[in-house]
Amino acid sequence: MVRFEESLNVISWKKPRKIEHEDLTLNVVSSSNVIWCHFLNVNAEKLMATLVLLSFALTSVLVFFGPRRLLKREEAIEISRNSELVQSRLKNSDNHMLEVGYQNMTGVNDHGMWIITWYIHRVDEDWFTVVFHKVDEVTGEILVEGTSATG
Repeated sequence: MVRFEESLNVISWKKPRKIEHEDLTLNVVSSSNVIWCHFLNVNAEKLMATLVLLSFALTSVLVFFGPRRLLKREEAIEISRNSELVQSRLKNSDNHMLEVGYQNMTGVNDHGMWIITWYIHRVDEDWFTVVFHKVDEVTGEILVEGTSATG
């Protein structure tokens, strides 16, 4: 007869009861979690630490490879506004207009880009300077930057 008996460090108001079966003897306390850990000979603290680490790993994977947060219109405008080219043109401007569009690139790179066009009139010029940016909606990076003048 194999005897499986181990003392538990459990504070309990109930007295453990002994279960005997052909080749197995267990001391059982009323809590099912304690029975399970005791039967598998697993330390409860180790089990909890393992579960915490697994949940952290799963969360990390979902954050890095899960659905991405896409750039909003206002955020794309701010990225464009903060570029050196737009800042230099806005410095002595008396008037400017803004046009914002969205280009869906699904099928090419599975996301789109914001197209921001600035029409900036400077005080000392008779024409508008046109500045445009294509801003990636996932990374927030300016992919294309250009300028021209219109009369």
